[in-house]
Amino acid sequence: MSAGPAARATVVPGLALLAFAVTFLGVGVGVSVAVEAEIPVGIRSLSMGYSGAAGPASASAASLNIGAASLLDEYAVEATTSNLSGLLRANYLAASIPLSENQAVGFEWLGIGADDDELGFAQNRLRVGYSRSPRKGLGLGFGLNYRTQRASLDGASLGSASGWSADLGVLWAVPSVPGLRAALSVRNWMSLVGAGELRSGAWTRVDDGPTQRLVPRSRVVGAAYTRRAWTGAVDWNDGWRLGVERAVGGLAAARAGVFVPTRDGEGPTLTTGAALNWAWGAVEYALVAPSQAAATSHFGVTLRTSYLDPPVIVEAIAMRDLYPALREFYARPERTVGTRPYESVAEFSGDTSERIGEFWLHNPGDTPVRVGVRVHIDGYTGRSGTEVAEAVRIGPGERRIVSIQKFLLADEALELTESRPVEARVHVSDVRNPSRRRAVVSTTLLLHARNQLLLDDLAKLAAFITPTDPTVRRFGTRVLQAAGDDLPSGLPSNLRRAIALFAGLGEMAYEGDPNMPRESGTIDAIRYPSELVGAIVGAGNGAPVGDCDDATVLVCSLFEALGIATALIQTPRHVLMAFDLGGLSYGRAQATRLGDVTIAIDGNAWAPLETTLLSRGFAEAWRAGLAEARSGVLDSVTVRSAWEQYGVAAPVFPTADVTVSGADIRRRIEKVRTDEWFQSATAPFTGAAQAP
Repeated sequence: MSAGPAARATVVPGLALLAFAVTFLGVGVGVSVAVEAEIPVGIRSLSMGYSGAAGPASASAASLNIGAASLLDEYAVEATTSNLSGLLRANYLAASIPLSENQAVGFEWLGIGADDDELGFAQNRLRVGYSRSPRKGLGLGFGLNYRTQRASLDGASLGSASGWSADLGVLWAVPSVPGLRAALSVRNWMSLVGAGELRSGAWTRVDDGPTQRLVPRSRVVGAAYTRRAWTGAVDWNDGWRLGVERAVGGLAAARAGVFVPTRDGEGPTLTTGAALNWAWGAVEYALVAPSQAAATSHFGVTLRTSYLDPPVIVEAIAMRDLYPALREFYARPERTVGTRPYESVAEFSGDTSERIGEFWLHNPGDTPVRVGVRVHIDGYTGRSGTEVAEAVRIGPGERRIVSIQKFLLADEALELTESRPVEARVHVSDVRNPSRRRAVVSTTLLLHARNQLLLDDLAKLAAFITPTDPTVRRFGTRVLQAAGDDLPSGLPSNLRRAIALFAGLGEMAYEGDPNMPRESGTIDAIRYPSELVGAIVGAGNGAPVGDCDDATVLVCSLFEALGIATALIQTPRHVLMAFDLGGLSYGRAQATRLGDVTIAIDGNAWAPLETTLLSRGFAEAWRAGLAEARSGVLDSVTVRSAWEQYGVAAPVFPTADVTVSGADIRRRIEKVRTDEWFQSATAPFTGAAQAP
């Protein structure tokens, strides 16, 4: 037998109250026909003592305060679920959707239900609202609610009910106190009961029969204040709702709160929760512990993405072509960079001067922004690109040129054996709002082969000097082991090792460099030492396996691998190298014959070598290098100071197991020992050794 209209009118609201009382407010399990407050929703609100009318705008704005929706600059969706005291399942879905920078709509759905062999119950609430900001920091909103309920007992329907109500909301960000917000939310302001009949509160009609008020009108007054990582919130309605949140960077948040009802006989409800955030959302948890009911856990996921236009307009891009050999130099963030203003994009010429690149950015908004810039080159930067500038402030209406601070090329760039044009996609993001839309533009540049280098600075050549390469170190060690020690006593150890290592390269012949004489801006192809060692040993008949730059970086690599400090020297005709004789001051050298055969670098006596004369022996290379250096030095730099500036490229090559001819090396060393010029040049050492 089915229940009559009067019975159904009592049972349906009573079951709704049962679900509400048991699960949220802990008021017992008695049945009543009046519910004294809205069911709290939203993970953040639940974990902060049910407060939130004046909190930061969120996906739950349609429920907490529809006036806040227009102040939310992002699309946001929140979904939560909970098992209420083991009796009912509650599911919640909310969304905030901006329509423009000062308009938004809010949506929410709350479904509570139970279904077993005897009792079936379901309540659904749908809210849709509209919010507008007539001026900055002020949000006004209006919303409509539609509720449905149904109940059954032993499979027989006890009735169903439905009804409409309306909400109002206001949120004000107090301009004189940054971080302070005030709110007024009137929930269930009015219901449409019949044709032309309006009543306060939320009313439902049961099976086309009588109407009953399900929830009374509630006025919520709230305030919230955010300072640095802390947010405190307080609402007053049917009691005090107090909450606090502590953000941990942008990665997480911890929350706690208390609800103190004003109704007699009800104790406080304690709440707590946490959130783990990422750029596009959060995973959240809330624990609600009423004083008169079991605690309930709520789990939720929020997804968000900004509606706002990109923070800036990229008006122009200037990026230089990239050289993988300078990969370590690009990656260093300590280079001198900054921003500078410009008046108009008409000033853009495409010249980056000495910078890796720069971006011309315009902030058309009326508030300052802090932006980060990332560049992505498919296959040659990380999957998300490389951050080239971070936290750059651009004021309202301002135009600024932002230089690249650093640029990380992936290891794959050092595998590039031929130059190729690549697309560089530039992403400019709002660092304070990672979900905001980014400004994205593209440009094309040339990514050079790993062996190519723009020689506009002598120190750049040091990027090819690789003393830690296993093949280079092994070759140098074997040469010294095979060389013996037939040189006169008294020679500095650096000089003795240099002679032996130079002799080990005696089969290398000079191949004329087509870029000589060198001019500023010349792009040269330079072979890495590891590539040359295998070709040099056993090349035979003076095979041309290296040019000026190749020979210089190879000799420097070998010397540095065995502990001999080297330097690069640029003359009007080409590049040569020098090595430190062993810490002998140039002042002392000038007091002897050594002053005539050395040059001063960093206050010490260094011996210059013409590396294009490897096949003619150490003595001839020393004599020719000295003549070249004395003819005019345009620039010089020690290899170790050049490394500090440009680093070492060091691509990975297969380790070559090279062999050396001890007899050939000793024959070349003997030629040096008997050379008259060499004997004269080193007399200050050998004479000192022979003195009684």
